[in-house]
Amino acid sequence: MRISYLLLCFLAACQSPPKTAVDWDFQLPDRKGSTRVYLDSTAFYGGGRGVDSVASPICVESALPWEGKGKQVPGFSSEFLHRGTYGGPAVYQVVFYSRNSSSLWLVRLGSVSATQGTLRDYPQKSVSGDAWVRQAWNVSVEAGQHLRMEVSLLDPGRVCIRGLEVRKLL
Repeated sequence: MRISYLLLCFLAACQSPPKTAVDWDFQLPDRKGSTRVYLDSTAFYGGGRGVDSVASPICVESALPWEGKGKQVPGFSSEFLHRGTYGGPAVYQVVFYSRNSSSLWLVRLGSVSATQGTLRDYPQKSVSGDAWVRQAWNVSVEAGQHLRMEVSLLDPGRVCIRGLEVRKLL
């Protein structure tokens, strides 16, 4: 009986789709300690407690507004190169949940390579407070390029995302 249970658990684990690992790059433009990017493994949602980089909220918070100096805006990004699964040509749907206390933050999604690329800006102006809001966009990735995602904080406050999913549509 015990062996049957273990075999059943093993088979169920083999059938579960693998989680998408995300290698986040953090942008911390000031050295004064007024900006931080972190994985919030203490947040509870969906009846559980998450600790990995996809399920746990990743947050950026800053006490200073971005003054437009250079490209180093407080935030985080990923080029999804780790497995080569988000290459082009293709159309992907990027879905995640966000919450924020900042009046202005930015999501940038697009198709890039080592030498070229195109990112589209999706400014976010709403303040959700403690509510998680579903966000979803379709992104075209060109041949020889891969998917890139950036989340930037433009005003003082905090923005968190969780539950990131990338689905291939075409």
